[in-house]
Amino acid sequence: MDMFTCDQIKEVVSILVEPILQSKLFVAGGIVPWILSDRNSNRKHSDIDIVVESCNMELIRQYLKDKGYYQKEMDSRFLALNNNQVDYGIEVLINGVPVNFAPFEANADGIIQKNF
Repeated sequence: MDMFTCDQIKEVVSILVEPILQSKLFVAGGIVPWILSDRNSNRKHSDIDIVVESCNMELIRQYLKDKGYYQKEMDSRFLALNNNQVDYGIEVLINGVPVNFAPFEANADGIIQKNF
């Protein structure tokens, strides 16, 4: 499994900071302290976790297609075991770094996130 440095991770996250995606995706996981503190802990990470409100997943997919990152075989809706094409998210490679986009829904009971 490849591991990525703080600079590599931050470079990919900076690619995703575009007006069309503003307030549509949220960085999650172990890289959040790097971004919030702007300090390199020297810990390496294997991927980037992004959460997206379910209603914005199609926008994200279209963005990924437009940028050439989308791969149908990494889209949960098209996995052989997913007969009902439930959206559990998508994974792409950006600059060689795996980026996982996981849909979530907020309701009165909290947040439900799906992921594959």
